[in-house]
Amino acid sequence: MDIAYMDESGDDGIAEGSSPFFVLCKVRIPAANWTVAADGLESLRRGLDDELGFTAEIELHARPLLLRKHPYREMGIHPGLVERLCDGVSALLLSAEASVAIWCVEKNKGGPLPLEAVLVPAMASSNGSPRVIFSDTGRVGVMRRIHALALARGDIDRGVIESIQGLSSVSSPFVQVADLYATAAYLSMAREGGLLHARMKIGEVMSLLHLLSGPNLMMNRVRA
Repeated sequence: MDIAYMDESGDDGIAEGSSPFFVLCKVRIPAANWTVAADGLESLRRGLDDELGFTAEIELHARPLLLRKHPYREMGIHPGLVERLCDGVSALLLSAEASVAIWCVEKNKGGPLPLEAVLVPAMASSNGSPRVIFSDTGRVGVMRRIHALALARGDIDRGVIESIQGLSSVSSPFVQVADLYATAAYLSMAREGGLLHARMKIGEVMSLLHLLSGPNLMMNRVRA
């Protein structure tokens, strides 16, 4: 069995003022390797704390980190932190035989809601292995509704999803890793469209984009 953690970047609305893109990321970890991966993440965070002063107990949230928003605004961020973080996470997932799948949506105001357009293929790409998907608690209701509709239509097999559970990203380093990759994919699309935030340091953005070149990663472009 594998365990999959999901997080998104951008909002999933299509109304005026919503984000131009939506990204859903799934980090899949073989259950047999979960403890090794979890211990490795903890060790990575402790190392960044000891060496660069990046507090291990603080939640890793990529976009606020790049923009130096709270709580990172009050921290002295070492110039090499983001690069070290991304290199460490990439190497850790590779050693744990984890995989990353990303669905990137360029929104179409007349199309379906982006979350529905990407969540069903994300669930269906399991090769029949049951798993638990963790998401931020605010999306559990809509995810369960989409899951039920996909089951009724026969888009996914009943064995694909064992359950959908809400887990705050504060409590899960793996959801935080999914956020890191989702943010990287969003920034890749924003960079193509010349929409990068002016306050972001280009070197840190490039460190995140380098995550997308890993051998254990698959990117899907969807127009919804």
